[in-house]
Amino acid sequence: MPDLRTIRYVQEKLCTWYREYGRDLPWRRTRDPYAILVSEIMLQQTQVDRVIPKYHTFLKTFPTFRELAKASRAKVIHLWVGLGYNSRAVRLHELATTVAECHKGRLPRELKQLEALPGIGPYTARAVRSFAYHEQETVQDTNIRRVLARLYFGKNPSAVAKRILEHTMVKTELPGKSSMWYQSLMDFGALVCTSAAPKCTQCPLRSVCTAYPTIREKGVQGLQGRVVTYAQSRFKGSHRYWRGKIVAMLCAQKSGRSLNIATLHKRLENAKGSQNDLWLQDLLGELQRDGLITLNGRQKSCWRIKLAR
Repeated sequence: MPDLRTIRYVQEKLCTWYREYGRDLPWRRTRDPYAILVSEIMLQQTQVDRVIPKYHTFLKTFPTFRELAKASRAKVIHLWVGLGYNSRAVRLHELATTVAECHKGRLPRELKQLEALPGIGPYTARAVRSFAYHEQETVQDTNIRRVLARLYFGKNPSAVAKRILEHTMVKTELPGKSSMWYQSLMDFGALVCTSAAPKCTQCPLRSVCTAYPTIREKGVQGLQGRVVTYAQSRFKGSHRYWRGKIVAMLCAQKSGRSLNIATLHKRLENAKGSQNDLWLQDLLGELQRDGLITLNGRQKSCWRIKLAR
């Protein structure tokens, strides 16, 4: 564990760096729990530059939990298309309904109540408590774990026991400034202490970073633990790609009209080539289970498909 003097030095340097170089993101200019929650859901597995325009449009259309809860699911999905992982829109709509009906339109601030809401896991619950309610909460994400593991242990996160890294997070927090501290760490990990190519020459912490000597001599591959680069698998033609295609086709239907399965099958054939009925039926069944579409018709061969209402 780092000593108190090192901890204070890191806090001072990192906060100074953040004030000058931290990202100016729209959800950091508000303390509205609803807006911050929307941003956290949108940012799950989605790049910041893709989220920003959708974030503005979404909040303009649905400015509160109550407005979102009153909207049709189809309208919510319409606005979400383009971000990917469309089931997040369904969960957010369900969450808004729960908040409107059970919490008088106000997002709860207690951890257990937040985690009980649809689509909110441990990270999102803690992020909301920290960034919206300024509670002293330990927030863990990939960038934060990487920065602390390299800085204090000279390793990549996978080589540091989870409980030890969690204890380090608690020990090195900036009291009373949880929100700023974790946003500083996130941005530092995203902009400087990156996974595969850290910019050590620009790092204000290299004099106390236990990983720096190894990285300088051998690169990040010299550190214990694997370097996580999250190489993107081919998206076009993937299962997720065709889910998105089907939802986009339904969004393009005027006045919420349905498509029959034969027409949908033909359009997908034109886009992809040979398709079999079972593949499409399985995909549609999955989309229905996720709450994105409705299927009408007794026989699969006669299904009519439309966005969930």
